Amino acid sequence: MDSTTRFSTRANDYVRFRPGYPAEVVTWVADRSGIEPGTRVVDLGSGTGLLSRTFLEAGFEVTGVEPNEAMRRAGQAFLAGYPRATFADGTAEATGLDHDCCDLVVSGQAFHWFDPLACRHECLRIARSPAPAAMIWNERCLGTAFMDEYEALLLSRAPTYREITASHVDETALTTFYGGRRFERAEFPNAQRLDFEALRGRVMSSSYAPLPGVPGHDELMDGLYQLFRRHALDGTVQIDYGTVIIFSSLA
Repeated sequence: MDSTTRFSTRANDYVRFRPGYPAEVVTWVADRSGIEPGTRVVDLGSGTGLLSRTFLEAGFEVTGVEPNEAMRRAGQAFLAGYPRATFADGTAEATGLDHDCCDLVVSGQAFHWFDPLACRHECLRIARSPAPAAMIWNERCLGTAFMDEYEALLLSRAPTYREITASHVDETALTTFYGGRRFERAEFPNAQRLDFEALRGRVMSSSYAPLPGVPGHDELMDGLYQLFRRHALDGTVQIDYGTVIIFSSLA
C-alpha cells in the first residue's frame, strides 16, 4: 500500500492511542538549533499532530505537512485549540510551501516513509540556512516480560510486521538525508499505561495490524487479550519507549 494512504482507516485510533513526545524533545532541539518560541517549524508527515502539539505547547508556530486526508483532518481537529497551527496537503518531498519559510524542519514517526535524498532537497528549499532538521520517533523498549511477549505476538500474528519494522530508519538513509554531515543523537524515556481498549487501539493504529474482517485479525486480538490478562496490574499494562532524536543542520 502507498505510504500516503496506508493510514486512512486508522486515523481515529492513531490520534487516540499513539504515544506523544516528551517536552524535553523541544528543549534539546531548540538548544542545538538556536530557535526560539514564536519561530516557525515545519512538521513533515505530521499525521494527527502528536509531534506538532509538543512544539505548539512550547510556543512555536507549526505547519504540519500531511498527504493523507484522513490523517490531516484528524490533526486539524486534534489541534483546533492551537491558533498557531496550520496545515498543508503535501509530501516530505514536495511540501508545496514557500522557499525559506521556516527555521526548523522536524518529523515524528514518519522519516522511514520518506525518500531521504528528495526530502533533503525539499528541506533545503523551505528551511532558512543552516536548515536545521530533527528526525524524531518512539521506539518500543524490550526487556520486560510484557514487552518481550508483545513483540513476539506481533511477529507471529501480524504478517507484515517484520517487513515494515525492517524498513525503519537506518544509518544509510540518515547519512543521505543529512548530506554526510555528522548528526547528534539523543534519547528520552517515554511510556504509556493502557487499559485493554487503549492497548487494542494502539495495535490497530499500526499499518501492520490486520483490520477487522481481514484474515488474522481475530487471532491477533485474541492473542492480545490473553497477553493483557497475563500482565495487567490494576487494569492496565505499560508500553515503554525511548524517544529518539537525530539532529543536524543540512547546510
